[in-house]
Amino acid sequence: MTAKNLLTKLFDYQYLWALPQQVNSRPAIIRRKQIESLQEALGLSPKSINEQLNSSAAMEYLISGKFLLDRPVERNQEISDRIAIMIKQLFPDIPYEKEIEPRSIKSIFNDLFNFRFEIYKIAYPNSGALELPSPELLYSQLLQSQLQEMIKKHLGEIDETLWILLDPEKQTLSKQALVENYGYPEEDLNIVDHEWRTGYLELNANHQSAMQKEE
Repeated sequence: MTAKNLLTKLFDYQYLWALPQQVNSRPAIIRRKQIESLQEALGLSPKSINEQLNSSAAMEYLISGKFLLDRPVERNQEISDRIAIMIKQLFPDIPYEKEIEPRSIKSIFNDLFNFRFEIYKIAYPNSGALELPSPELLYSQLLQSQLQEMIKKHLGEIDETLWILLDPEKQTLSKQALVENYGYPEEDLNIVDHEWRTGYLELNANHQSAMQKEE
């Protein structure tokens, strides 16, 4: 696993599982633990003891880009070089030789992360659907999926940049190492999600049936 996997897990969690009605569900709890484990393994956890005591504060530390303020400046060299190359190519008449400050790097992360999350919500709008769509809604979703696929094909550079911002060394971590050293959950999320959705649908069906009887 890499920081790219962490990024996807963050978007997945923020998009669906951070919702008030689902934040305390088993799928949400397991996802938070996965994020925390990867975050710690990649050296992206807050150093403050007070922040470490609060899992939501630890995730906020990551999503807000505060980790970039605690990172040694030299680890940002690759992203600084990428920015300089692109600016010189597109705007050759603009002098650009300055060393980028951590706060500026953080601003880049914030801007790209927020933009990429908005794209995630557009490109994956049906990933959390709890009920089978009607034929009419299915038709609508199929039309949307055509644009979604086009969007996904052009995200490479943004995802690559976010990957470098999160982890300049692009570490690859084995799941076994994550489980053994960082408490990464071993549950299969496909099974967990299926069980939760089945229970959710049954509960919703029973609730609607009870309401109809009262009427």
